[in-house]
Formats: sequence, structure tokens, C-alpha cells
Amino acid sequence: MASAKKHSSQSPAFRIINGVKWAYLTRGHGRAVLCQEKAYTLFKDLERKARVDYHCLYLHKQVVGLSANIGTVNNLVSKFTSLKRKLKLDGGELHYEMRGGDVLLTGLTVDWDYRRNNKKARGLYTVINDGVEYPTESADSITTEHVAINGLVKDLRHAAWMMPAFVNAGYPSKELKKKAEYTLFYNDYNGFLDADYKCIQDSTGLRGGTQAARQLAASIEMAAREKREVNWTVHERGCAIFKQALRLLSPQHDYAKQTVFYANDVVNTKLVDQHRARVGMKLSSTGFISNDWSVHQGLVAGNWITDPIMLWQNGNKGGAIEQGTKALALAGGGIAFPGMWGAPAWAMGLVALLGANLFASYSNQGVIRNTGDALNHYLFKRGRA
Repeated sequence: MASAKKHSSQSPAFRIINGVKWAYLTRGHGRAVLCQEKAYTLFKDLERKARVDYHCLYLHKQVVGLSANIGTVNNLVSKFTSLKRKLKLDGGELHYEMRGGDVLLTGLTVDWDYRRNNKKARGLYTVINDGVEYPTESADSITTEHVAINGLVKDLRHAAWMMPAFVNAGYPSKELKKKAEYTLFYNDYNGFLDADYKCIQDSTGLRGGTQAARQLAASIEMAAREKREVNWTVHERGCAIFKQALRLLSPQHDYAKQTVFYANDVVNTKLVDQHRARVGMKLSSTGFISNDWSVHQGLVAGNWITDPIMLWQNGNKGGAIEQGTKALALAGGGIAFPGMWGAPAWAMGLVALLGANLFASYSNQGVIRNTGDALNHYLFKRGRA
């Protein structure tokens, strides 16, 4: 049933199964993955392009990943039968089946023009910080010092416009100058329900996380391979995508040249940061910023409790005490008593609190350090500064 040739660059090792020749894609680690000989050239083209293009690396990893955890939630599998399965990807599709403990790749489709034909698809974009239009262009890899990951936004242009303020909040000594380029990892969302489901999926690792997290993992790994110094600014629901991407990273690479700053995280920042520390990335000197008035960021995500802990562990004990006191006042209902802070402060505080939670999606989009920032953001739309 099975005969084989020695592997060489010209002729891959193969097996004959029911009279059909199948070439090995992986063997020796987990289940062997084989494809029909005519698809082998396509796979080798994908493997070659994966060295310079994060999207091809993402697709390549999904093919090779069939060798492990078959039949579990980790492969985002859509089952036709107990043996035949399909995996739909961004710019590709895999059809495969189980046979004698191995994986037979019965169909491999790669759309080489996927990003060219989908100019607002999720993934990497180079952005010019021009202060007006913020022109974007799809990127094959990270080539800039700063990389931003957006949370819930209206579209690509909105994300490109919004993120420079967070970059500068996280890295004040490496400010993103006007006309300078930065890289955006763009996440597309179809409203609140879609955004919240994807956030839960990535935060928990459900079904292996989203396709966005897998593409982000490929781009992070490629930057590590190229030994690039990268400053990540991770915003809002993007923190969940980043969390899952960190789970997927290959441990064989060095991520010590990459630094992270969290902005308005709507999942628990400390839990995300544990994965950052595990892979060896650095935390920016600023660490994180959050809207203290936001119940979503503070109470629901648990950051009112864990943010002071993070500050204390990072050596900012004064900031930890201040943050903890503020969190206790907010969580304990101190705002509700004008006599505690004085009537004028209470009035402004109430506006800030209501604004942060009646307009939660909007409150997550501003750099808000204090009540004045909050009022500027909600009343005068000055939250980016």
C-alpha cells in the first residue's frame, strides 16, 4: 500500500494510496500531512512566499497545523462528515480527510490576489500620519517602528485616524511625527455583536481564536525572525486579539526586541500581560492607559482591581496608590455624593461617568487621563489629543 522515495528538493517523498500518488508535506511530528502530487508545487510556492509575506506565512501555518489536534476545536474545523473536513481561511481554503491516522489534503486553494482585491480586509497596512487623510496601503510585513492594533472602529480610515494619539500616549519619547509612517494591524467588525463575540473568542481561546489573531501571530513572528524593534500599541478589543496571538507564537523565536503598550483595554490587561511576559516581550515604560470613568474598562474587565497591581509591580507605587484610591471611589459610589468631592467636581464627574458608559464605544476611542479630558472628549470631541 505504501511505497516511498527518498526526499530531495526535486522529488518529494510520497506514498501510493489506492493507486494515487500523495506527496508528504509534513512527517515525523504529529500526524503526517500529504497532498496529491499536483498540489505540491502550490504548497512549495506558498512556503517560499511565507518567508517575506505574513499573510502567506499565516496560510502556510494553517496547512502545516493540520498535523496536530485533528478533530479538536483548535483547527477551526467545519466538518462534512467524521472524516472529511473543510477549513475556510482568509485568501484560501483547505479540504482534507483522515485516512489511516494521517491527514490527506484533498484540496488546497490560495488566492494570491486576496489583499489586492480586498483593500479593506483585516491585516497589515502602512499608514502615513499626515493629520488629515491618513493614506493607507496594504503591507506584506512590518517595516516601521510603531505598529498599532485597533479595537472597535467604523472602518479602516477611522482606525488609521484614531491610533496615532494612542501611539504617542504610549511612547512619548518616540512620538509619531506628522508625515511619519506607522503600521496598522486593522481589525474589521460588523457591529457590536460581532465585535463582542470575536472579543470573547480570542480572550478565551475558543475554537483556536479568530482568523485575525492567527494573522497577527504570523506578523509578530515574522518581525521576530527579522529581529526588528517594534513598539506595539494595542487598543480596546484588539487586546483580546493580541492575547490570542501571543498564545499562538512559536517559542523558538526571540521577541525581546518588541515592546507593548495597552490602550483602553476592555479585557483584563493583567491577564493579557502575562502572555506578553511569557514570550519575552517588553512592557513600555508607560505600560497602559485607561478611561477611569468607564465601567466597561474598569469594572467589567476587572481593570479597576488589577491596574493598581500592575503599576505596583512595575515600580510605580505612587501611581498604584492613586489608581487604587480612584478605583475604590468609583466602584464604591463615591461620585454619587456631592459632599465628598464638592458640587462642581461632582457635576463634572457625573458628566464624565455618564458619558463613559452611555456612549461606551465612543469613550473607548479617546486618550482620557482625567475629568477634563473626558469632558473635552464627550462634549467637544477632543479625545484624540
